Amino acid sequence: MQPSRAPSSIANESKAPTKEAEAQTDGKTEDSDLALLEIVLSKGGEGGSRNQFEGPGHFDLTNLTPVGLLHNALDIPESRISSPPDLLTKRYNLHVNAPQLDQNLFNQAVETAIAAGVGIHIKHHVAQTQSYVLTAKPEAKSHFSGSSSGFAVYQPKIQTLTCRSASATKIAAALEQILGIPIVNETSLEGQATSSFKLVPKDLASTNEALGKELGLTLVLAERPIDTLTLAR
Repeated sequence: MQPSRAPSSIANESKAPTKEAEAQTDGKTEDSDLALLEIVLSKGGEGGSRNQFEGPGHFDLTNLTPVGLLHNALDIPESRISSPPDLLTKRYNLHVNAPQLDQNLFNQAVETAIAAGVGIHIKHHVAQTQSYVLTAKPEAKSHFSGSSSGFAVYQPKIQTLTCRSASATKIAAALEQILGIPIVNETSLEGQATSSFKLVPKDLASTNEALGKELGLTLVLAERPIDTLTLAR
């Protein structure tokens, strides 16, 4: 399978071509640091999976399933993605470099590249759902800073949430795994947080206590429109 590249014109739908855009021949400029849109999807190989985040809109994902690609590239919780069993055994690599792209266009371009490269349809369904809303206390701003891009991951065996340069959106996705209910980020926080602390699965009271102490965040029960994805051949 040839690597799937999203067309560079996606990045320029709403503005006149720039020098960098005119220089593009395969979705990237001569200087990759100035790339407006560079997306490459290829088959995975031997070995384990690996995620490398260089900054906002710039990362490499290695040996992940289509569900894993959508989760890590677009911060979609895996619990919101339904997939045929055979796709869970397929592994792919995804390289993305689009630091200047509008977030909505970025999401559309990455999703389109994954769907086209893997050969699947991605269907969205939105419904009002009981959720937890992640909000920020005044002191939360002191915990979030910088512009690097990292991760938030929960380790069930040791019941620990580890955040390394993680945005509030990534933290919300990890919390969804822990609590088993959709989490919606409404903190409006910019920057990233780094912390590591214990969380008991499906225990809102202790989770709120730990979130408040470590990051200045809190969860409130409410109904919100939740977008779920179905992957189909």
